[in-house]
Amino acid sequence: MGGVSGEKAYLLRLSPEKDPAPLVAAAKRYLDEDVQYDYPDLIFFAGLLIYRAVRPTPRWQKITDLILNMACRELDKLLNKVIHKGNVPVMVCSQLVYQCYADCGTDYRIILKDGLLETGLPGTIRLADMIDDAWGENLRYPSDLFPGNLDLEVLAQEFYSALNEPSDDLALLGSGELRNTVNLAADFLDLVEQVLKHSGIDIPVPALFVAPSDLLCHAVNLQQYGTAMISRI
Repeated sequence: MGGVSGEKAYLLRLSPEKDPAPLVAAAKRYLDEDVQYDYPDLIFFAGLLIYRAVRPTPRWQKITDLILNMACRELDKLLNKVIHKGNVPVMVCSQLVYQCYADCGTDYRIILKDGLLETGLPGTIRLADMIDDAWGENLRYPSDLFPGNLDLEVLAQEFYSALNEPSDDLALLGSGELRNTVNLAADFLDLVEQVLKHSGIDIPVPALFVAPSDLLCHAVNLQQYGTAMISRI
C-alpha cells in the first residue's frame, strides 16, 4: 500500500458548536465575489511584523525596515492592479476563515489569545500600538525609503548582511530610535487601507494578518477534532 499523499490539515470547530449554515453562507458569499488569493507573501510577513509583539533590537530593526520598505512597494503595485481591475477582493486563506466567522456575529467570532490581537510580554513592543499611541502621532514624518531600484536580490543581500553582523540582543531600542520604523509601518498600513477601500472589503486591517498558527494554537474557542490529508486539484 502506498503512503497517504497530500498536505496535513487540522479539523477545527467552534466550542461550543454552532449551526454551520451561517458559516457556509459567509464562505459562499466570498466565493461568489471571486475573492483573489494573490496577496504577496512579503506583504503578509510585513503585517505580522507590525501586529506581533517583538523585542526591538538593532538587528530586528534593520531587517524590519527592509521588509516594510519592500512591502510598501509591493502594496503600491497591488493598489494599482486593484484600481485598474476594479473592485476585486484580495485575501489570504487564514484571513478568509477568520473573517467568515466574524461575519456571522459575536457568537461565532474566533477569540485569539497570546496571538495576533494580544499584547506581548514585558520588554516587547508592537509597532501597531506605537502608531496608535498619542505620542506616536508626534513621531510621524515622511519615512526614509530605500532607492527605487532596490530589487529582491539586493534585499536578500541586505538580509544576509543584517543577519550576520554582530548584534547585542540584550540592547533594546527606545522610541526615538524607532521613529523611521514606526513611520514605515504607518505608511504600510495606509496603503493597506487604500487597497481594502478599492477592493470593496469592509473589514478591520488587523484581520488581514491572522496567520494559520493563530487559528491552530491561539484560538481559545476552537477545538481540534482530528486531521486530514488534502490535495489540490
